[in-house]
Amino acid sequence: MQIEQSGPRPEAASKVVVDDRGAPRVTTLYRPAKLISHKAEYLCILRDISASGASLRLLHALPSEKDLSLEFECGLRVAVDLVWTSDDTAGVKFRDPVDVQSALGTLSLFPRRDLRFSLPLPVVLTTPRRSLRGRMGNLSREGAMVRCPAFLAIGRAVRLEARGLPPIDAHVRWRKGNRYGFVFANTFPLDVLAQTIFRLQSDCPFLLAPRADYPDAMRERAS
Repeated sequence: MQIEQSGPRPEAASKVVVDDRGAPRVTTLYRPAKLISHKAEYLCILRDISASGASLRLLHALPSEKDLSLEFECGLRVAVDLVWTSDDTAGVKFRDPVDVQSALGTLSLFPRRDLRFSLPLPVVLTTPRRSLRGRMGNLSREGAMVRCPAFLAIGRAVRLEARGLPPIDAHVRWRKGNRYGFVFANTFPLDVLAQTIFRLQSDCPFLLAPRADYPDAMRERAS
C-alpha cells in the first residue's frame, strides 16, 4: 500500500446548472464527504449537490445500513435517504433542504479541513529511543489523533504502526492532555484511505459497535 506525497488537494472546478427537477445544482465537484451510519463511517466523493440531494462516487461496496447521514468538509451533517445506485455512483435525498453554499463551505464560518474517521485501533508509536502504546481516536488523509499516557514533545518524529495500516512516519503537531495530533509525512490517496477504512470496519467487529456502546474516550473528537 503506497501513500502519496503531500501536496495540494485534488479539486475540480465547480459550475451551477439547473437539472430537470428544477433545483439549482452545483456540479463537476470532486470533494471528499463522509457517509455515516449508527455503526460506521465511510469516505466517498461528492460529485454534485442541490438543495434537495446529491450524487456520490463510492470508492468501495455500498454499506448495507439504511439510516445514513452525510457530513461535508465544513462539518455540516445532514440526514439522507438513498434513492438510487449505479455502478460506483449513488444518489441521496436530503431529509431537509440544505443551503448549498454553506454545505460547500462558501458561507461557512469554519474552514474546510480533512474529514476525520473514528477508528479506535491499538497503535504503537516508535521514536529513536523507545516504543509506546496508545489508541487511535481518529484518522484522516493527513494525520491522526492518538491517546498515549507518555509525554511526547511537539515536533517529535515517530513511526505509527497499527493493524491494517502501513507503517506511517509522522510528527507531533499538538498535545492536549493525553491526546496527541500527528501529521503524516505523506498523505493517503482518497481511494486508499476509503478502502482501508472500509476494510478495517468490516474486519474488526469492535469497530462496528453502535456509537452509543463506545467508551467515552472513543467518542470524543479531536478539536
